[in-house]
Formats: sequence, structure tokens, C-alpha cells
Amino acid sequence: MLDIACTALVPGETVHAPVSVRAGGSPVTAALWAKAEGLAATVVGRVGADVAGQAVRGTLAAAGVEARLAADPDLPTGAFLLACVGGERDAFAGALLAGLVLGRGLAAALEHACAAGAAAAAGISAGASSPRG
Repeated sequence: MLDIACTALVPGETVHAPVSVRAGGSPVTAALWAKAEGLAATVVGRVGADVAGQAVRGTLAAAGVEARLAADPDLPTGAFLLACVGGERDAFAGALLAGLVLGRGLAAALEHACAAGAAAAAGISAGASSPRG
């Protein structure tokens, strides 16, 4: 799963707000914290056969977490979006989140960011590099 956070949105306005994208979900987050504390960690699950799934695998590999992840050829990697709009927090989750909630333009940008992160095998944002931030 990818965690996407966009904080500073204003209804009806164009805002250049920071967007953070990182590998996430409870199993990945717990494994990254365990590894940061010096423990062995393994994540077992499913990701899509897409660049978002590659980014999740890359983040886990960079942290030294064993990834036992099946690649689903039919369903995309899940996503969680936290958006702060006008001071209110809204959260959305789902496998098609990038395309349905963010729109095609931002979804394409997300695909590009995920590809860059997977290639670097270190996540796709500064926040993904360490669970301690």
C-alpha cells in the first residue's frame, strides 16, 4: 500500500501543496519500525504488479526487511490518501485511489514518482527513508 498525504488544500483554489508518497499500511509500517529497533522483520502480503508495488518492495529492501509479497496481475497496489482541505482532515483508501480520487494528471505524476523511488530502492519521499522521520 502507498500512503499519500497532501496537507494545505484550499477548496476552490489552486494550491502548490506538498505531497508526500511513501510505502505504508500497517504491516509495512510495523516492519519498518521493528527493523529500526534492530529486530528482524518480514512482510507477507500482496501488491499489484505495478510501479507502486515496486516502490513498496524497494522501500522494504532498502530497510533490510524481508518482503514476501505476491504480485497481483489484475489489481493495483492499494493506496491511502490523507487530505487536509480547509483545515479538515479526510481519508480515503482503495486500490484505485490514485486514478479515482486524484485524477488522471496527478495519477500519472504519482506513477512517475513511484517509478523513480523503485529505481532508487529507497522509497519515494524523504519521509519514507526512516520511520523515525
